[in-house]
Order: sequence, then structure tokens, then C-alpha cells
Amino acid sequence: MRFSLPLLLILCWQTAVTALPVQAAEQDDVAAATVSPPAETSSPDASTARTPPKNKPYRNPADLDVITDKPHPVNPDDIDFADRSRLWVVDRLDTLSTGLDRFFMNMLFDEQLLDQEIRGNSARISASSYRVKDELTEYKLGLGVNIILPHTNERLNLLISSEGEDEGNEPDILRSAERAEYVAALRFIIRESKRWRIDADAGINWALIPDPYTRLRARRPIEYGFMKFRFTQEINYYTKEGYGEKTDLRFDFLVSEQKLLRLETSASYLVNDDFFKLRYGAGLFNQVSDKFAYVLLAGASGNTENRGATFDRYTTGIRFRRQIYKEWMFFEIHPQMIWAAEYDWNHRPALLLTLEAELNE
Repeated sequence: MRFSLPLLLILCWQTAVTALPVQAAEQDDVAAATVSPPAETSSPDASTARTPPKNKPYRNPADLDVITDKPHPVNPDDIDFADRSRLWVVDRLDTLSTGLDRFFMNMLFDEQLLDQEIRGNSARISASSYRVKDELTEYKLGLGVNIILPHTNERLNLLISSEGEDEGNEPDILRSAERAEYVAALRFIIRESKRWRIDADAGINWALIPDPYTRLRARRPIEYGFMKFRFTQEINYYTKEGYGEKTDLRFDFLVSEQKLLRLETSASYLVNDDFFKLRYGAGLFNQVSDKFAYVLLAGASGNTENRGATFDRYTTGIRFRRQIYKEWMFFEIHPQMIWAAEYDWNHRPALLLTLEAELNE
């Protein structure tokens, strides 16, 4: 094959142009191997092999999913099932316990207004009738008021109550209001937090002979899983009865989403009497709806006057409570059975009917 001279020159020139970049690249590789590493401003590819500056975190390209400036938001689905269950139980237990306290108010031991934890301005007006078999019907009008005094940072309250365990019970409903003993007190909240509530009262019992009193009370709730405890310790002084103390322990256990088991025990002591008065109670609460609930009750009471704990009264019953008008009017039916020493331990059926108005902020 024969080539002309011009065509041969063109082929030689193209071959030389193609070989120049390859030789230059080989020379650059040799120089990079013999010369010291370049400065930090060199190509980004070489920066991954150097020690990072102290003011910036080292980022490995392979770990970009792990090392981030901001934490990833927590996905609720990633929370452990056991943790979700525990949080639900704690929240439901607190909600059900608090709601039933507000719905039933006096709960197992028929606490007076002065013994309850009432927040905000409120008033309670009640009318009740109580009938034990073979005895006269007893009527009672009750009044309880809690007023937060202004400019006290909600720490000073005025309380007025006509409630009592046995005082004011009369066959005549009008005379029951006239003969009731009223209590007026100032309450100063020393401390109120999630763990502690400490308050001090100074008041007077307006009976036939006025009876001034003072007391200091501390309460501590404790939550543990399905259970919630509340411990209360009180030290008091009454002009008539002298110095004394009272200890309460309450235990709540969540049975189901709408049911709560409550156990309560109470012991009170007076220095002048030199014995304890004991009370025990149990209740199974069932919140059927927002307007209706009932509780199965059982209780016992006694003392240690005879060098040992002796019980002189046992009761059992069921309380039905219904919201009958808006959010502040309630009606309650409480049939019960009583075994007591005063009845020679013969059972006595009894019935308590209550109409109550709860006026709160």
C-alpha cells in the first residue's frame, strides 16, 4: 500500500497530540508520590485523610446518616411497647383517681371540707336523709365554702363548713340547720408541688362553747406502675381535746380503663385519751360515663382502748351517684348494711339519700 507524503504527516501529528495528555498525567502521579502532602486548601478528595480541625466535628462520608447537626425527631412507633403501656397506665391512673375524687368528693371516709384538697373558689350545698331500720329518719343540711383571699398568690384560703360525722342530725330538717356546728378557718399553703403539699390551719369550731384549734398537715403522693399511694400526716391542737395527731394512707390500683380499686386506712390519737381510733375502708369504683358512677364499699372502725385493736362497727354497701343537672347538681343513693356492737351485732339495713350542689370556678 502506498501513502502520499501529506497524508503521512497528518497521521504523525494526530498521534503526537493524543500522547501528550497521557505523559503529563504520568508525570503528575510521580510528582505527587515524591512531593510532601499538599496544604489544607487542596482538593476535597484529600481532605478525608487528614485530621479535622478542633472546632468542627469530623464527618466520614459513610457516616453522614449518623452524624448530624440536629437530632432526628423521635418516631412514636420506635418507642418500646412496654414504655408506651407504662405511660398510658400512669396517665389513666392519675386521671381516673382525680376524676373520681372530684365526682364523689368525700370518697370512702366521708371527709369534711377541711380535710380535702380543694383548689379554687368553690361552694357545696347538700341536703340528706338517713334512715336505719327501726330508727327515726335523720335529716341534715350541709354547707361548705372555700374562698381564695385576694393578693395572697392563692396561698391563703378562707374555709367555712357545717359538715360533721354525727353533728346536726335531727328528725326535723329545719332544726338540723339551726343546731349544726360550723367551722371557720384560715388555711395557709406552705408548699404545693407534684411531690408535696404542706398547709397550716388556724380556726374555730362554733359550737355551744367555741373551740379554737390549729393544725399542720403534710401530704405526699407516690406513683409506682399500676399503683398510686398517698400518705398524710397531721399534727393538731384543740382547746377542748388537747394535742393529737392523725395518719392516713391511701392506695389506688388501676383495675381496668374505667375501674379503680382504693384501700384506705386512718389512725387518730389524742394525748388525753391515750388510745388510737382506727378506720379501714375499701372501694371498687366504676366510672360508667361522665355523668354516672358507682362504688362498692366495705369498712370497719374501732379503737385500741382495751389494750388491743377492737372493732365495734362494720359496714358494706354501694353508692350510686348521678349528675342530674348540668355540671354541678348531683343525686346519690347509698343503700348499706351495718353490723355494730350497739345493735348486738345484728345486721341493720340503712339508706342514705343526698342531693348536692357543687359550685366551682
